[in-house]
Amino acid sequence: MAYCASHQLRVHTRWGSSPVDSEGRHVRMTEDIVDGCGVQLGEGWHVRESAGVGRVFRWASNVATLLVDLEAAGIVGEPIVDLEIESNPYDQLSWVDFTAWEGDRLLARTRVTGRMRLRVPLGASTQTGPRRIEMRVAEAHPEWRRQLPVFERREAMFYRVYSATLAEASSLDRDAFDYPLDRWSNAFPGSALTLRRVAEGLEVISDRRKFSYCVRYGPLRARRRACTASI
Repeated sequence: MAYCASHQLRVHTRWGSSPVDSEGRHVRMTEDIVDGCGVQLGEGWHVRESAGVGRVFRWASNVATLLVDLEAAGIVGEPIVDLEIESNPYDQLSWVDFTAWEGDRLLARTRVTGRMRLRVPLGASTQTGPRRIEMRVAEAHPEWRRQLPVFERREAMFYRVYSATLAEASSLDRDAFDYPLDRWSNAFPGSALTLRRVAEGLEVISDRRKFSYCVRYGPLRARRRACTASI
């Protein structure tokens, strides 16, 4: 039994099967919500799922943990966990009261409605090595269980997380910029839709024809997520 405990390959639970390291810790899969270096998965996560190419996500239970390593990620400034999170997408009225904790210290609290971006400030810490961040559901929509797919039998599916990355607060503020309005264009070139820049932003006058009211913005390209190392 001692040999088995130190030579694990995968864990099978009622939530699904997940690969683990030799000690039973979750292992990052290809195209996962974490990079496996600065941020690793702890307990409370469902199996990785996908809504298409480059659209992976994981459902989180009422208590889900992340292990963050500032040194591995090369973070020297004020650390922040940047989350892309979504309440139950099968219910337009879904919401979750989300809290993040490190030990008994409350880091963040907010109500998640729909898909949104949430930045959790970690603050300073005297400890070394990975820090354990615990994400808890304080309260959820009372009918959350009824709004899942009809054949879904897994429990504790409160919200989805599409990405969890570690960053410096200063770098996020530095990288922020306004999107030029001239990047908007008619998504249906055959229509008479018009776009006009006004003081308040952008004015769009749609065509009367069916499917001729769309505008689009882009192209946008996401940065590649990866761990960096100093040589």
